[in-house]
Amino acid sequence: CSSDLKEYTDNINKSLTDAFVITDEDFLISDINKAGLHFFSYSLDEITGKPLKVLFPDDKESEMVHLFNRLSKEKAVKNYDLECLTKFGERIPVSFSCSMIESKTRKNVGLVAVIKDMTDIRGLISNLQRTRDEVENQKNKRSEERRVGKEGRSRWSP
Repeated sequence: CSSDLKEYTDNINKSLTDAFVITDEDFLISDINKAGLHFFSYSLDEITGKPLKVLFPDDKESEMVHLFNRLSKEKAVKNYDLECLTKFGERIPVSFSCSMIESKTRKNVGLVAVIKDMTDIRGLISNLQRTRDEVENQKNKRSEERRVGKEGRSRWSP
């Protein structure tokens, strides 16, 4: 029965398209799915046992402290906008959701996190904002042209 459960959870883990990371109580990475390995460009041997913070840029440390303070109070954080760092130093915008894993005695024994790549979505948002700004500029330009056109005409002209 427990081997069936393990196989079942392993199949779920393999089928996830987002990075799925599990840490121990010291926030050392104990497991990561294939999508996470691909996303961060690590092998399982390279990343297992490393601190979770290796997945985030050093200049985001204060943001991470804030996140973990919030996590310690709320026990879960959903869709937190962050940047992650690949093995090769590439910064990738992500949506970070995580929950503390508690033992039966309610002691924190680790963390489970889902990390979703937001690169495409951020690109779409940027394009929409740029298009909105262009439309607004065109609207303002036409409004100004109409205003100047009205001021230039004499009240006696048709």
